[in-house]
Amino acid sequence: MMRDLIVYAAGGGMRGIFGVGAFQALSGMAVRERALAIYGISAGALNAAHFALGSATQAMEWYLQYVPERGILAHATPVGLIRGEDFIDLPEATRVLETERLIDGEALARCPIPVSFGVVEREGLGFRWIDARRPDAIRVLLASSSIFPFVRDGVVVDGVSCIDGGYRESVCHTRLRREHPGAKLLLVLNDNERESIVRRMVVGAVLRLRDERLAAVWLDSLDRGPAELEEALGDSDTLVLRPDDSFPVQFTTTDPAVLAHGFWLGYRAVLTQRDRVMRFLET
Repeated sequence: MMRDLIVYAAGGGMRGIFGVGAFQALSGMAVRERALAIYGISAGALNAAHFALGSATQAMEWYLQYVPERGILAHATPVGLIRGEDFIDLPEATRVLETERLIDGEALARCPIPVSFGVVEREGLGFRWIDARRPDAIRVLLASSSIFPFVRDGVVVDGVSCIDGGYRESVCHTRLRREHPGAKLLLVLNDNERESIVRRMVVGAVLRLRDERLAAVWLDSLDRGPAELEEALGDSDTLVLRPDDSFPVQFTTTDPAVLAHGFWLGYRAVLTQRDRVMRFLET
């Protein structure tokens, strides 16, 4: 089978549960067999890794079990932000991912499909993909999910402090189309129109208090989002899967019932478009 499909999983914190559901539904449609490369940013990095390994169901444990039960988002409150606390408990997240093997690093290193996580270099604010098939894949995943100022110091990879790639990319259609001009693109996004507006206002305001340069980068990325999404939707070689405005999961949601519903909405988004998805894959 020809490999001509690029798969992209966007970030969005706990909203990534939508992607888990979508990828679980896609797992029975020979998508991995068609994948030329798989990319993920932030929450999408976790989703991308599990999809590449064929373990999309296991990704649910992160959202439904480990994050709520281990307090990985325990400081995700306005008071925590004012105190200068990290929103994400990186030591605990590292321990869960590594010691409990929520991501099988050895299997990922052997993955025949190129898997890359997107990061932004903290100093120069340049975006780059890092091959996830390396011994410190967990560290790269955490770097891709380090949402400054909610994680103050980022994560050092290859001697460079890195933060969430979502500051430069959200839809990612333009970048991936430029890097893979002849391929089909499957974009699994975790955002909707209403959420985009809210995130712009809240995160943009917080960033301005901490880092004007990063605020400008973030707002530029969001400004590009609507036009880039429209471009992706008009590209016959691109398929976009994203939540509708009834999607109840927010960036720091930890209610298992709400998260389970978010998973189902992602799963349903594929099933209700099954014929369209199959036609897209077959052409």
